[in-house]
Amino acid sequence: MAKTVKERFNKYYCTTKGRARHMLNNATQRAKRNGIELSITHEWIEDKLISGICEVTGIPFVFQENDGKGHHFNSFSPSIDRLDQSGPYSPDNCQVTCWIYNRAKGAFPIEDLRLMMDS
Repeated sequence: MAKTVKERFNKYYCTTKGRARHMLNNATQRAKRNGIELSITHEWIEDKLISGICEVTGIPFVFQENDGKGHHFNSFSPSIDRLDQSGPYSPDNCQVTCWIYNRAKGAFPIEDLRLMMDS
């Protein structure tokens, strides 16, 4: 029985290679839209995903299907976080974190997040 495009996408999306490609495509679109330099690569992202954990919290990434809408249904989906939000998408300015951390970092002071993580 032939798999549908959706089934093939969901299977690929749940691999480190597929998720890295998806994350890079999204970052590239954001960079172009906002005039931000981008020098991270698919390989750089995939290496981070292979580790399996958020670089800040140590929480394991969860790879789920959801037709490419990982973070909408999965707080522990991997996410590219720019350390300096006015800076580029570069290896020196980016880390791969769980989506919930990245989202909270954009909404609350970093000091509050550190206090919560240290508690």
